Amino acid sequence: MTLPSHESGALDPRPLHARIAADLREEILSGELAAGTRLPSTAQLKDRFDASNATIQKAVHLLKDEGLAVGRAGAAVTVREARQRTVHPARSLTPAATGEEYP
Repeated sequence: MTLPSHESGALDPRPLHARIAADLREEILSGELAAGTRLPSTAQLKDRFDASNATIQKAVHLLKDEGLAVGRAGAAVTVREARQRTVHPARSLTPAATGEEYP
């Protein structure tokens, strides 16, 4: 879990669910939790972070919202496969009138 800053001596001011999400995010981005692998179970995360079910669920929800994890009710939450996003600019523009150029 994210440790307090040694310089200031102050605790991390973020809510616990945000700190848990930050730790899991770091593991995903570093490759420690590889794409396609399951996140630890809620019970494992509760023990690891000494947190409630609700707090763990909020943390996992943050990762899902960020697109780093995917899951559905009754199934394990997994690390999202890295996908390249393709942008089609012509699809997002208003079509030009016949015979005219795009603005």
